[in-house]
This record gives sequence, structure tokens and C-alpha cells, in this order.
Amino acid sequence: MKVMSTVIYVCLTTLALTACMSPTANASNPMSFSPMLQADGSRAGDSLSDNDELKIAALQGLLSVTTERSLPLVKKVLNGNSSVEVKRKALFVLGQTEHSDAQALLLDYATRSSELQVEAIRMIGIGGVVESLSRLRSIYSSANSDIKEAVLQAYLIADDTESVYQIAEAAGSDEEFDRAVRVLGAMDARDELGRLYDRDGGRESLMQAYAIAGDLESLGRIARESPDKEQRLVAIRNIGVEGDGWHRWSVNAVENAPSWCCYTWRNKDVQSTACHNEAQSMLEASSRTTEPVKTRKDAIFWMGQVRAQQSATALKRLMFKDEVDEIREHTVFSVSRSSLGNRLALIEQVARKDPSKKVRGQAWFWMSQTGEGEAWQRILTGIEAESSQAVREQAVFALAQLEGDAGTNALIRVIETLKFSRKVRKQALFWLGQSDSDRAADYLTNVLDH
Repeated sequence: MKVMSTVIYVCLTTLALTACMSPTANASNPMSFSPMLQADGSRAGDSLSDNDELKIAALQGLLSVTTERSLPLVKKVLNGNSSVEVKRKALFVLGQTEHSDAQALLLDYATRSSELQVEAIRMIGIGGVVESLSRLRSIYSSANSDIKEAVLQAYLIADDTESVYQIAEAAGSDEEFDRAVRVLGAMDARDELGRLYDRDGGRESLMQAYAIAGDLESLGRIARESPDKEQRLVAIRNIGVEGDGWHRWSVNAVENAPSWCCYTWRNKDVQSTACHNEAQSMLEASSRTTEPVKTRKDAIFWMGQVRAQQSATALKRLMFKDEVDEIREHTVFSVSRSSLGNRLALIEQVARKDPSKKVRGQAWFWMSQTGEGEAWQRILTGIEAESSQAVREQAVFALAQLEGDAGTNALIRVIETLKFSRKVRKQALFWLGQSDSDRAADYLTNVLDH
């Protein structure tokens, strides 16, 4: 399987780097154990007992043997008293084979309510075995929201657009429908989104998914042809955010509180200055702490997308001083998508100084999504200055999300910078192994050769 060969290649390369970075083996004890790398790029010995390290090393070795030999050993680990982390690695081994007995055991854990259920579902997504993926539907139908989210993520990993469409089609609530539609947007599933629109009409979540998928033709058709004014306004909003060239309608302000859209329709006149001023007041009022979080987040998004320059002062206040972590994080997202000339500097300040580790980590990620050429340099210096391992890992992941050679070159820089911790360097190597670039493959081959 493709996933299996990729994982083995990354593991082998990581072992080569481990040898390069580790002290020489203990000559007096030729059986001394050198900790191996976990699938997420972290060293097993960082948080596990020596016994667990050995078990994980053994499980990783099972990737190269036949299922007939490995399955009884994996069952023994899963049925024993090993730690949750070791059992997760056992599930990973199961997911790398299409053998019916292995898939049946994986599905058993995916069905059973336990601390391994989400991990088993994720492994089914990574494995991509069609029959197992189809069985996730019955798990979804009777699950709680967390398990439903895990199933959707598994389908996203497996690129199974039809299964996500069926979930959206059978959704029992607006929230469930919207969640599935967002996943379809991320999967660029334009045909499935079109089928849902023909069936259900222009729900706002559908048009947001069109924008995520970059389907401006469908948004333009809705904006021109829908008999519903509110639908037209929502479509125009999303075109204004995502569009370019002849597709772009310039979204200038907010018409009123419910529709939040005062716009220029192609060659028609721009709305009045009074409309602009009123719109700004509405947006800033809606972002205040007295409003519900969802209302605040909606206002903050549009402040960044269509009125960034006028909202700059308010956005800075929200980024740096708001007491709600979720609001600060969402403001960083809005600023990352805005036209503010100093957006990188603002995001970097949050990434370095925010009291929340989660907000700091997300700030580095959103910086990587700006497309700015100097983002990689700021993220690199941020990794060096950050004290939290979790935030450093998120920053390395952010480097892996950079477009083109920028991400590859930045990850190589991390690997070759000795002042970074071994764990950070190994994680960079792991993400380099996920790259499709020739430069990444050449570098990994060079590591193996040495």
C-alpha cells in the first residue's frame, strides 16, 4: 500500500538521522536500546517507559512482516496491559494491511466505546480499505458528536466524498448538515455540493463550502439567479472574499444587521459614505464582549475580509487584549486573510506573546497560510524562541504547510540546525517525508545513504 511504503520510508530515514544525532552505542553493552521514532515524529523515550519503548520498536518492526505473523502479536498487545500509546501504535499496524482479520479487529475497536475508538476510526481513514470505510457509516449513525467528527475526518483522509455526501443528505439537524458540508468544501467536492444545493437550496453553509472549494462559478450563478435576496447577498459575500477577475464583486460594507452586506454590483455605483460609516459601527458593535461568541466571530471575520483598513484598530485590540482565547485566535485567522500590510508582524506578535499555547500555535499556522514570502523566516525564529514543546511542534507543522519549495527548504533548515532540539528536528524530518517534492526525496535519500 502507498501509505505503508511512505511510513516505512520515513521511519527508515528517521532511524538514519537518529544514528547521526545520537552518541555512539555503549560498547560495553552491545544490546543497549536506542529509542525509535513515533509515527508523529516524536521520540518514544521522551514520555514512555523503557518497556513501552521496546514494545513500540517491536510494533514498528511488524510493518515489514506478513500479516499472518504480525496479527497474533498485535492482538496480544491490544488485549494486554500495555499503555494507551503502545496500543495506538498497534492499531496503526492493523491499519496498514487489507487482511480481513486485521480489518475486522480494527473495526471492532472503531465500534467499541473506549479511549482507542477515535484512533481506530482514524486508522481506517489512513488505511483507505473500501469495505471498512463503508462500515463507518453505521458507526456514525448512532455516535456522539466527537465520534461523528472522527468519522468525517476519516472520510476526509481517505478522500471519500460520496460517504460525506450521504451523511449530509441524511443529516438530522442543521448543525450536522453544516459540519458535513464544511468537510465537502475542504475536499473540493463540487459535484456533491451541487447535488446538495439542488436538493436543499442555498443554505449559508453550502455557499461557504463553495467558497472553500473555490467554486466561484456556482456562487456567481446563485448571486445572479436566486430569487431569494438573502441567498444572493450571501453568495456575493463569499465571492467578494474568494473571487478574482471578472468574478469579483466588491463587498464594501454592511447593509443591515441581518444581511451584513452592502455591496457594489459590477458597474453600479458605490454605496453612500453614510452606508460605509453605519456598516463600520455595526461591525465593531457586534464584535464587543456583550455579544454571543458566534456573533462576535462573524463580525470579526467580515471586519478583516472587507473592511480591514477601517477596522485595523479594533482588530488589534481583539488580537492582543480580548479575554476569550477563541476570539483572539479567530481574529488572527481574520487578519491572516486580510489586506493589512503589517499582518505578518501582528500575527507574529500573537504567536510569540499570547498567554495561550493553543493561540500561539494556531497563529504560526495561520501565518503559513498567508502566502507571504518571509513567513518561513519568522516561523523559524519563533521555533527558536518558543519555550513550549507543543507550540514548537505546531510551528514545525506550519512550515510543512508553506507553498512550493519554501516549506521543503525551511524543514531542511530545521533538521540541519543543531541548536534545535532533537525532537523538533525529527518532527521536521517526519513532515519532510510527507512532501511530494523532488528536493525532499533527494534529501531523505542522502540521509539514508549516510
